[in-house]
Amino acid sequence: WADDRLIVFGGRCGEGCLLSDAWELRDSASSDGSVSPTFPGSWKLLDVSSGEQPEPRAGHAAAWDATSARMLIHGGEQSSAAAPLDDTWALTLAGDPIWTLLKAAGDGGTGRFDAAACWLSGAMAILGGARGAETLADLSVMQSDGELASLLAVGTGPQATRQHRAAVSSSGDRLVLVGGVDAENADTASAWSYEASSGEWTALPAGPASETLTPRRGHSLTWMAGSN
Repeated sequence: WADDRLIVFGGRCGEGCLLSDAWELRDSASSDGSVSPTFPGSWKLLDVSSGEQPEPRAGHAAAWDATSARMLIHGGEQSSAAAPLDDTWALTLAGDPIWTLLKAAGDGGTGRFDAAACWLSGAMAILGGARGAETLADLSVMQSDGELASLLAVGTGPQATRQHRAAVSSSGDRLVLVGGVDAENADTASAWSYEASSGEWTALPAGPASETLTPRRGHSLTWMAGSN
């Protein structure tokens, strides 16, 4: 979600079909600023045909930088036979939409797909994902040049996971990581919290058996406004 709009980029469109288009769904606000739940707006294909463009991909990580009004994307894959991508792009939406290449693709040795990502304390945080048959457990932050720098964490953190989901608190300094697939290809129901100020991971309690989250992958996750 990018301020007053929802941004969608790339993805799969069937067997062997990958997309590289970008769309927006804006709030449909009335003159008094209220938004109608019946008419939430309409989809619009963004005209970003000029300049360099990211290659079609799926399984990439994305986060919204509200300060610079841009969406960052990193990595992804194009086929199971090819090395995952490791490039980084920014889609700036202040003025005419334009893509900017922050980090060119390398040899694929540091690429990843199916990672979780969010905007945490002023930077894009990327967690885990997969690199070929390897499932990753690292927590990295995106630097200004598009390179990833590992964050040191305090104590034990989540296991290697892919196809998990992350959301950041309304304060912007705490993320929660839920579910995913572990290195043994088993779905998980684990939930972890990470505090940016202390660098500390905390396992969230599972709760009583009757209220325990069912293990899952590829789900959706968001942070509701007003929650801590």
